[in-house]
Amino acid sequence: MTQPTFEVSAELRLVAEKSVEEARKGFEGFMAAAQSTRSNFEGAANRLRASSNDAASRVASFTEDNMRAAFDHAEKLVRAKNAEEAFALQLEFARSQIAMFQERMKELCTAVQVAVKNK
Repeated sequence: MTQPTFEVSAELRLVAEKSVEEARKGFEGFMAAAQSTRSNFEGAANRLRASSNDAASRVASFTEDNMRAAFDHAEKLVRAKNAEEAFALQLEFARSQIAMFQERMKELCTAVQVAVKNK
């Protein structure tokens, strides 16, 4: 008993080779796009991480400054000789806190704008 022979025609082989070649090119294109996307994502993630770290450092610094100012104010208040002096100290403290808050908000807004611009 003889085994049936299976022959692939030259035309069919050429079509198969071209299909494999096109599939390889398609895959390589896909991989290049995926690599580019990953690289862009990593860059954005690194910039976001740096911006987050900067914001966290600023907020920690702001908090420390506010706490120091509050303790300094408390020391002044306990030394006040009368209600009028205490009221004047409280008013001065409130004004300075509002001014500092406005300055800090401007600083944070600028930092956020820079971070968004550098995305």
